[in-house]
Amino acid sequence: MVSLLEENPKEPNANALAMLLANLSKHPAMERLITLEREKPVASLPTQTKHTITQLIDIYNLGASFNPAADLDHLGYVFADLAKYPAFLTHFTTPPPTSPLDPLTTFLPMTTHPSPLRRLGTALLLRNLVLSPTSDPLYLIQPAHSILPPVLLPLCSADQANISEEEMEQLPEECQYLPPEHKQEQDVKVVGLLVEVLYLLAARGGGQGRKAMRESGVYVAVREVHLEYAEREGEGAEGVRGWCEKVVDLLMGEEGGGKGVGQGGKGEGDVDGGKVIGELEEENDEDDEIVPIF
Repeated sequence: MVSLLEENPKEPNANALAMLLANLSKHPAMERLITLEREKPVASLPTQTKHTITQLIDIYNLGASFNPAADLDHLGYVFADLAKYPAFLTHFTTPPPTSPLDPLTTFLPMTTHPSPLRRLGTALLLRNLVLSPTSDPLYLIQPAHSILPPVLLPLCSADQANISEEEMEQLPEECQYLPPEHKQEQDVKVVGLLVEVLYLLAARGGGQGRKAMRESGVYVAVREVHLEYAEREGEGAEGVRGWCEKVVDLLMGEEGGGKGVGQGGKGEGDVDGGKVIGELEEENDEDDEIVPIF
């Protein structure tokens, strides 16, 4: 099935195969995709490697440029599921020998992709990456490859009248003085996932991580999201408000100077990141829902 996707740019059933692979990736046996090697590289792909996972990332990034008959959007769910495994985390955040950028960097622009499937898949991927006990939240917010700008941008509205000039300067440049044509994310599930990513970064990044997040205007962006969802009804809107409040509590609360989970423990004033991870893993069982193919 993977060979049909990767070796045949004219495969007419590529989207159905991508959906099938997305469903199969929920099974633990699919972890072997991370280390699986093919007999030879695929000549039509930009990265000449035998690693199956790198080949899949290539065709996902190419999309219709690789196969005009398919968008391959459902492959995003494959990577989101694989993000639960430490081996994928290592692969995804390690630059290959041929590039200074890690594979994660190529996914970050997809938080504002026109395809709702890609935006949702990317939000799930980022959530699972940050949720992984082996991930390093401080690495994920380093300026060279920070996930904060692409997470914040879809949360921001083009109407920034409530934001002062001082607050505007705190936001990443990508989020400042947005043009009227900027499209804020409207899918409540995606919004909830992105704010959850911010919560996990704040919970697991320790005082150093929260300081960096405050300096990046995360509080300002989350405050505006909370205001926008204040009057909305429905379970999804309530969930967004809840995540916003958790982020604000962490960012604006007193710091104990401790290290975040994954950086050596928990200090006074820090949350128990291990407990956070356990609770969220239980809450997120619905992400294992099977995607209908037909």
